[in-house]
Amino acid sequence: EPPIDTSEHTLCTGAISGGGGCHYAVTRSYLEGLSALGANFTFNPPLSVARSSAVLWVMAGAHTLASALQYRSTDFGGENVLVVAGPNVEMEALAGPGVDLALFPSGWVQRLFTSKYRHLSAQSVALPAGVCTEYWKPPRSGQDKQAARTALVYDKSLVSEASGLNHEVVGEVIAALYEAQYEVELLSYAHPGSPDGYSADQYRAALSVSRVLVWLSASESQGIALAEAWAMDAPTVVLASASAVIDGYTVSGTSPAPYLTDATGAWLHSVEELGQVLRDI
Repeated sequence: EPPIDTSEHTLCTGAISGGGGCHYAVTRSYLEGLSALGANFTFNPPLSVARSSAVLWVMAGAHTLASALQYRSTDFGGENVLVVAGPNVEMEALAGPGVDLALFPSGWVQRLFTSKYRHLSAQSVALPAGVCTEYWKPPRSGQDKQAARTALVYDKSLVSEASGLNHEVVGEVIAALYEAQYEVELLSYAHPGSPDGYSADQYRAALSVSRVLVWLSASESQGIALAEAWAMDAPTVVLASASAVIDGYTVSGTSPAPYLTDATGAWLHSVEELGQVLRDI
């Protein structure tokens, strides 16, 4: 269910791209969800629209949140304006006074925030974004895919090494896949905008011919790419990890796949178990 009353005029503010912006897939998911619910909203509205809004939803950006809170304190706003923030707002800004409802991408992120800022416990909710199932859908040749012996390895070690994922594990996993008689396609994640990155079309094409996705990441706030794989009926084997280095500190209780279930894949607790996990999945 929506975390806010969508019968009122809803204002969504935030950047789709650029510094401090909300991930484009997350933004798309929330906006399409509001549309499906029949909500009356404006995305990135002019001030004239903001003045008639009952809800201010800031998806990303501490500066944007500060502007929304300042607006509510003026004669144009008022105490009856509800301020919703998240899921991509900096912790210190989110924990400040004036936020009525804080949104988090998953339970472990919510627990991390609320353990430090306990007042958020009663005014926060985990609200994962969905994916476009018209784009991310199983290929027509489902039987051929099941017969295939291709594993797609999603490698985030280059951006996760500082978070506790050893890059050497990638080679160990690939060697174990070859031993299990799998062909391997390696997809290395890069920061958005990097020339070493990949497109959505490339990822979808790789998933369409892969029998399984092997996921290597230190932690994920939600794991949008995992949801995209599940939407395409690609089971995932996720290297398990219960801690990660965040802002220079080791944090326990994190997860590389917050929404993984028995129906969507399996945990890999050691590379030595990979062959058996692949047989059982």
